[in-house]
Amino acid sequence: MKNIHMIISATLCSLMLLPSVSYAQKTPMGKFARAAMKAMPRTSECHSLPNRADDEIPTKTVVDQHFDKWTAGTNAEPDTKMLGGGSVNYVLPADLMGTKGWTGNEVYQAGQACALRMYESEYGGLAGGFISTPEMELSGDVVLKFRARCLKAGDEGVIRVALCDNNEGPVDDRDFDISDQWQEFTFATDQATFNPNNIFQFSAEEVDLLLDDIVVTRKANKIPAPQVLQPVNNSSTSFTARWSPTTTASSYLLNVYRKEMPEHSVEPGSLSENFDGININADGKTINQDNPGYPEGWTINLSAQGSQDVYTSEGNYSSAPLSLCLDAVGDEIISPETPAPITSLSFWVKPSNMENETDYTYSLVQVAVYNEKDGWIPIANMPNYYMQAEGGQYSFTSEQIGEGMTRVKFFFIQKNSVDFAIDDVKIDYATQRVPVTQLDKELTDTCYTMDIDPNYEYFYNVRAKNGSVVSKPSPDMWVDGILGVKVEAKEATNVTETSFTANWTELNNADRYKLNIMKVLQPKEDMQNVVVLSENFNKIDQGTTDNPYNPYTYVFNLAENGYTTTEWLLQLPYLADGMAGAQQTNVWMGLAGLVTSPHLDLTCDGGAFDVDVKAYNTFASDTLFVMLLKNYTDNVATDHRIMPLTLNGTGMTSATIHFDATDNKNLRENVILAFMSMYGQPFFIDEVTIRQNVRKGETLIAPYSVMYPKGSGFNVTDLDPQYTYAYDVTAMRTKDYTNYVSETSDRVYVNGIETAVGSVSTGSNALDIRVAHGSISLSTDYDSADVYDMQGKTVATVPAGRHAVSLAPGVYIVKAGEKTVKVVVP
Repeated sequence: MKNIHMIISATLCSLMLLPSVSYAQKTPMGKFARAAMKAMPRTSECHSLPNRADDEIPTKTVVDQHFDKWTAGTNAEPDTKMLGGGSVNYVLPADLMGTKGWTGNEVYQAGQACALRMYESEYGGLAGGFISTPEMELSGDVVLKFRARCLKAGDEGVIRVALCDNNEGPVDDRDFDISDQWQEFTFATDQATFNPNNIFQFSAEEVDLLLDDIVVTRKANKIPAPQVLQPVNNSSTSFTARWSPTTTASSYLLNVYRKEMPEHSVEPGSLSENFDGININADGKTINQDNPGYPEGWTINLSAQGSQDVYTSEGNYSSAPLSLCLDAVGDEIISPETPAPITSLSFWVKPSNMENETDYTYSLVQVAVYNEKDGWIPIANMPNYYMQAEGGQYSFTSEQIGEGMTRVKFFFIQKNSVDFAIDDVKIDYATQRVPVTQLDKELTDTCYTMDIDPNYEYFYNVRAKNGSVVSKPSPDMWVDGILGVKVEAKEATNVTETSFTANWTELNNADRYKLNIMKVLQPKEDMQNVVVLSENFNKIDQGTTDNPYNPYTYVFNLAENGYTTTEWLLQLPYLADGMAGAQQTNVWMGLAGLVTSPHLDLTCDGGAFDVDVKAYNTFASDTLFVMLLKNYTDNVATDHRIMPLTLNGTGMTSATIHFDATDNKNLRENVILAFMSMYGQPFFIDEVTIRQNVRKGETLIAPYSVMYPKGSGFNVTDLDPQYTYAYDVTAMRTKDYTNYVSETSDRVYVNGIETAVGSVSTGSNALDIRVAHGSISLSTDYDSADVYDMQGKTVATVPAGRHAVSLAPGVYIVKAGEKTVKVVVP
C-alpha cells in the first residue's frame, strides 16, 4: 500500500511533496545542505512588558479623497491625458491628491471625479484601469465608503474593490454592480494584515466608470497574535512555554491544555465500500438513475457532466464487477458521516492513462475531509503521474487526515485528458482525545514554566492583550517532551555470549527509539587493518544506474528503511540495485547529493585510516570528494581527499583512499565519512570499507548495528563473540512532518557475557567469576581455569579454589573444562 505524503495547491495545480527530515526540527543546512526552515532558538529567556492604559479606541478617518482638484474634463467627457501608468511607475501626481502615495493606470480627470477606462492589454484582451490608495496600516475594523457609476448612459458593469497587502496579495475583495447612476457603496472588513503596506485598490471590470468620494475609517481594535515558539523541555515532567513579544501588547493570555479521552467514547470501527451493489444500465458504463442502488449514506454525483459513470472491464476495478469513474469537473463521491473521528483512510485509484500533460494543467482528483468547525479541507490533489498505471491502493494516516474529521470526499477539480477510477474505500474511525484546559493565565513575561503529567500530550497557545483588545490566539504549539531531554539508558540484562537485552526508560511522547549498538575492541597487542566499518548496500533492490529509484525526500535513512544495518544517510537520494547514490545537485535548494556513513571514532593510530571504495559515476571523468564532516549539514569538511573516477566515460572505479595521522584529535573524533560529486552529478557507491590499525592499549569503538524499536527494551542477538559491546539510545517522534529527536543517552557497556558477577554451573562443577577494577576473582570446582586475551594468548591459569588475577582493562575469555565465559575488565 502506498502512503500519500502530498498536499497540493489546486490553484497552482502543481505537486508538492512534503519533505522528510531526519533530525529534530528542520535542521539548518550549509554548503552541503540547506533546509527551508531554520530551527527555532531554544533559550528560555523571558521578556517583560510594561503595563499600558486601557484607553478608549477611537475611530479615525485615514483616507478622505474627493477629487476636488481634478478639474480637467467632465463626467461625460473625461480629460484625454492619462494619469499614472508604467511610464511614471504608476504614481499619481501628489498635487492632485490629498496625500502622497496614490498609484494607478488608465486613470483620467473627469470634472471633480476619477475616470477608470478599459484598455487593450499587451497580453491580449481588455483590461481595466485601476487606482490604489497609499500604503497604510489598516488592521482593525475598517469601513470604506465610495461612490461610483458607469461612464456612459445605459451601461451596466462592475467595479472591483480589493483590500491588499502589497507583500501578500488580496486579503479581501468585493465586486459591486454599478449602473449609469451614482450610487454609494460600503465595504466593511477586518481582514487587513498587521503590516504598514495595506491598500484599497479600485479597478474597472467590463466597463469604463467614474469614481468619487473615497472615505476610509479605521478603528484600531485588533492587535497581532504573538509568534509562538518551541517549548523548552526542562524534563519529562516540566516545560517552559515561550513566545515572541509584540510591540502592541501590554500582557499575554497563555492557554495550556492537554488531550484526554472524553467521558463517552465509541468503539473503534471501520466503514468499507466497494460500490458493487450499484445498478448499471445495459451500456455497461452509466448508472441507472431510476434505481441507482447507491450504498446507504453515500452521495454519488457522476452523471451531470461526464459521459461515463463506472468501469466494468477487467483491470479497471480493484474488486469486481465495477469501479466508479471521475471523468468531468464536478464529479464527486462523498462518504456518510462516521460515528467517531476518522483515524485512517485507504482507497484504490487508477488513471485512464499515464501520459504527460505537458501544459501543466493536470487532471486532478482531490481528496478532502470534513469536520463541523472547518468544513471541507483538501488533504491531497492527485495527478496521474503520482499513481500506478495499473491502479493501486493509497492510504492516509491520522496525522495527514487531521483531527475531528468525519466524512471523506473524492472530487474531480480539474480536467485535462485523464479520468480516474475509484474503488474499495476503507475508512477507520475511533474516539479521539479532546482538549481539556490546564492553565489559562495572564502574564507580562514571554515565557512560563509549569509541571505536567507525562502521561498526556500538552499544547499551548498565546493571545496578546492591550487593555480591552485581545488578539486571536497563536497557532497551537505541541509540547514534544523530547527535544533537549536525555534518555536514561539502563544496564543490559540477559547477557550471553552472542546476545543481550538493552534497556532504557521510556519518554512518553516518543513513538520509537534509535538503539545504536557499538563494537568495542581493546587489543593486548598491535592489530593491523582492523575493519572499522564495511557496507556493500546489497539489500538495496530497487532501481538501476540508468533508471534510479527516487524516494522523493531530501534526506533518506537507509537503516530505517531496512537497507543497511548501520545508519547511512543519503541527501538527494538515488537507489540502484546494490548501490546507494545521490542525485544531481539541486541549485535552487542549495543541496548537494551526499552519501554519508554513521558517526565514527577514528582516533586510533593517530587518526590514520584507509577507505576502500567502489563507486560508479554517471558523468564522464567525474571526481568524488571523500570528506570527513561532523554532520551532514556542515558547510566545511574537517578533512578530505579526492578520488578520480572513470577517465574515459562512465562506469565503476575502485580505489583505496588514505588519510594520514594528525595531531588534532578533533579531526577524527565523532565524524562521518561523506561522498560528493565534484561536478554535482549523480553517482553511486557500491562498496565501502574503512580500515584502521589499532595499537596496544587503544580502544576502538565502531558502529555495529542500529535498530528503531518501540517500548523500553530490545533483545540484541547474533552478536560476533570476538567483540564486547556498548549501546546508547535516542528517543524519536514524528509529528506534523517534523522529526523530534532527544538527547542521546550515556553509553552503556555490556560488562560481561553470561555473567560478570555470579555462578555458572555445568553438571556438578561450578565456575564463579567476580569482576573488579583491574582484576577478576575466580572460584572453580574444576581442576583449573585458563584466562585468554582476545588474540587467544593465555594470560593466566588458575587452580581450583578462589584466586584473584590482576589484569589490564580489556576483554578476556575464561575457560574451565567445557565451559567458556567472556568477561570485560573495566
